[in-house]
Amino acid sequence: MTRSNSITNLISAAKAGLGVTMFPCFIGDSEPDLVRCMAPPPELDGEVWLIVREDIRHSPHVRAFVDSFAAYMLAHRALHAGRAPVKAAKPDAMSA
Repeated sequence: MTRSNSITNLISAAKAGLGVTMFPCFIGDSEPDLVRCMAPPPELDGEVWLIVREDIRHSPHVRAFVDSFAAYMLAHRALHAGRAPVKAAKPDAMSA
């Protein structure tokens, strides 16, 4: 068994055929050499909270970041939730 707390190392290990690993869908789905072997477990569903101090939340640069971040997360909601279209497994990948 290989262990790592580095997503980069886990991706490299999976690409090298060292086994199955788990990382966020938006990372794994963006790797063309990797395919999902199971759906994301429902217990990993969660919310994203952005905490902003009351005294600076109306500051223009803070407001610009909050609005931009919220727009990005809404536009990419399916990707981050693991519901974006998933590429099909390569035929030879399943036989290995």
